[in-house]
Amino acid sequence: MTASLLTLDVKGAFDAVLPGRLIRRLREQGWPTNLVLWIASFATGRSVQIRLDGEIGASTNITCGLPQGSPVSGILFMLYIAPLFRLGNPRNKFALLATIRLRRLDPYHPLRRRAEQVASNGRQTSRFARRILALPNSEQINPLQYAPWHPRESHENAQARIGAPMGRTKEQAAADFTAFQRTIPSSDIIIFSDGSRLVDRRAGDVYIGFQAHYQFLHSSLLYGHGKEVFDAEAEAALAGAQAVIAYPTAQFATNLWICLDNLEVATRLLSPSTGSSQEVFESFRTLAAAWPLRERLPHTKNGSI
Repeated sequence: MTASLLTLDVKGAFDAVLPGRLIRRLREQGWPTNLVLWIASFATGRSVQIRLDGEIGASTNITCGLPQGSPVSGILFMLYIAPLFRLGNPRNKFALLATIRLRRLDPYHPLRRRAEQVASNGRQTSRFARRILALPNSEQINPLQYAPWHPRESHENAQARIGAPMGRTKEQAAADFTAFQRTIPSSDIIIFSDGSRLVDRRAGDVYIGFQAHYQFLHSSLLYGHGKEVFDAEAEAALAGAQAVIAYPTAQFATNLWICLDNLEVATRLLSPSTGSSQEVFESFRTLAAAWPLRERLPHTKNGSI
């Protein structure tokens, strides 16, 4: 009788945890509200300082990740990646995990460069090549696109920029939003987008567009089982903005307002991202930069998204 054991070490596992997605996942798993709130406090509002030869550097806010060495971090990480173990055929789960790990290596990593070469020529010339060609599709992430030491917007500034609740109750935030919406000029365009998970566990999203109090856009998208609600929310915001900028009445609008209820996605839409849906966020930033350059009427200002 032969016993075998396979172990996987996810490099930088704790560093890649997004607090907003972690909280959403815990709520979906049915954990008590008081526990979820405690974990939200544990995972956010952190900062780091570097000490070298007795000198202490400036404090830098950390917007993602769990603290190394805490016994809670390991438990939270397992709950964070729990959906991976419910995806598809059980035989394919380790292949999916391997794909995710490979797709998150930096572009200059030898293993990733070999994998890209194999994928481009499609030849099964080695065991490594056969394994690479058999892996399922997965999003390609470039962790070096925005180095962590580059200046970034603080968490507090980002929350203020997107109109986050910031301590307000849900009812107060809703009332404030209703009052704010009345101040938006009728010629501006407002996109409401949302993502959700269906009964069959597939993720989907929907967006609608309003201008001059008239709904002129409506679309919904459905994805496979490998898409998270976070990614669907990002896709919906991008799809809505793309539809608006191509619409004839965009020439009358000064600003385009994107309204969604996912704080993590809203924060990252106009910020550098090295995590999930990186390409979507980059496309949205490119679109936002193109908005002031769109074709518009002479009296219409450049505006922004």
